[in-house]
Amino acid sequence: MNSTQWQAAIARAVSLAQAAGHPAATWDERAVRGVLAVAIAAVAHREDRAADQVGIAEVLALLAQGPPAVYEAGRRLGLDTTDTPGDARAEWAWLTRPWPTEPPVANGGGLPRGIGRRSPLPAVDACTVWAAQAAASAEQATSA
Repeated sequence: MNSTQWQAAIARAVSLAQAAGHPAATWDERAVRGVLAVAIAAVAHREDRAADQVGIAEVLALLAQGPPAVYEAGRRLGLDTTDTPGDARAEWAWLTRPWPTEPPVANGGGLPRGIGRRSPLPAVDACTVWAAQAAASAEQATSA
């Protein structure tokens, strides 16, 4: 995966997260957006398609398998290798890092946090369900 492909997945994920009403510049939005981007990039890579050609149902199918599927998608994309563009690698590191529980401000990495406040779980574990809900909300909005 190259930087252009990752940026396309992020752009698609931003639109899905915003459609679900996650406020910008929050831990929640960054986590949901990141998990969505990994799912979008994984499906695009698997199907050899552009990120904007990945259907929401395909994203939902991956996310419905839970955090283990997101971790596997990250591994398949090579997000934890030096071959991956720096921005994608940095996002994956953020999504998979454990969070300190104290002080509360550290638990969000300086961002306001609502989902799993004070949970040490990585964003992939805490937000895969929320990312699926965001994708489902976006799908409902487009079909209405």
